[in-house]
Amino acid sequence: MADYILLLLLRILHVGAGVFWVGAFMLLARYVIPATHAAGPAAGPFMQQLMTRTKLPAVLSGAAVVAILSGFALYGRNIMASDGAWAGTRSGMVFGLGGIAALVALIIGLVVNRPVGMRLGALAAEIGAGGGRPTAEQTSEMQRLQARVAGASRIIVVLLMVAVTAMALGRYV
Repeated sequence: MADYILLLLLRILHVGAGVFWVGAFMLLARYVIPATHAAGPAAGPFMQQLMTRTKLPAVLSGAAVVAILSGFALYGRNIMASDGAWAGTRSGMVFGLGGIAALVALIIGLVVNRPVGMRLGALAAEIGAGGGRPTAEQTSEMQRLQARVAGASRIIVVLLMVAVTAMALGRYV
């Protein structure tokens, strides 16, 4: 019975954290980031509130880590129960592909988007402290950083869609 409860808990953590991570990231990548590009420097206070005061990057990273760790635990349970044979099945390979895609998405988010987002926040604070009007150099840097976040976010979206598709279909292949 305890094993069954652990399985249910792992599934709840995996699905709940994964849905939050993917849904929130898709909203950011598809709507929030493009809207902030269109708004230009006027988006600075909004993004500063969203990214620093609400701690959204940390919350998304935490959800991603919970989703990935619980997914690896679920994957590991199946491998252990089959003495490793399950990993070579179609289901095992599809779930494995989804796990790898999610892990790569998290790594890109932590290595690219997080530091760039922190620099964008610092730049917005710098602009605000300077009177709210960015210099030509600040505008150029902001555009470069926003383009980098947008590009990395598109890659993350594709990887997360691979992960979601693998998780949805893995049991049925």
